[in-house]
Amino acid sequence: MTYLAGPEIGGAAALARTAATQRRVRAAVATSQTFLVIRILSVLLLVSFLPSRLPTLTLRLVAGSVATVPLDGVSSGAALMVIAAISAVELYLVYRLADGARAARHAVLAIESLAILATASALAVGATVAALPLVTSVGATGLLLLNQVRWSFRLSPADRGALTGRRRGGVFAGYAGSPLDTPKRPQSVEYTAGRRLGD
Repeated sequence: MTYLAGPEIGGAAALARTAATQRRVRAAVATSQTFLVIRILSVLLLVSFLPSRLPTLTLRLVAGSVATVPLDGVSSGAALMVIAAISAVELYLVYRLADGARAARHAVLAIESLAILATASALAVGATVAALPLVTSVGATGLLLLNQVRWSFRLSPADRGALTGRRRGGVFAGYAGSPLDTPKRPQSVEYTAGRRLGD
């Protein structure tokens, strides 16, 4: 059994909490990366099954309000090329998420907000196959918006390394008990006898 002094106990507890937080953040980022890869591949697969000429979409938002998306003249090949280019950029950004790149997280959130809007519109039109990319996109976005994940991306690499160090503070060393396996040093007792006034 190992005995720790007061400051060492506080430092060990801080290290354990920091390690647990970092494990949760890494697990959340890895799960988000998996969701994003599934979403990107599923969208590319769905776009490849589109007709050669895309039709004009009409969305009825509320009673008396209709939104028209003009897609006449757009071929499925051109749409596939554009989506493939955006997906290639996003795959690189997804790879950079593991490095804690702040710009990569912001760019992924921006692209996924557009993907959520597009897949939700496709689902509203009746394309039930858009449910998978919509769910994975929402799940990845939710994980990237978690409080601990957000703050871990705001820290610089130097600050992230400082989190693993020993935290200052705790019990003052002068009042902390010594470890039980360390013998106490003998205390020296000294005194001087005062002289009487008549001597």
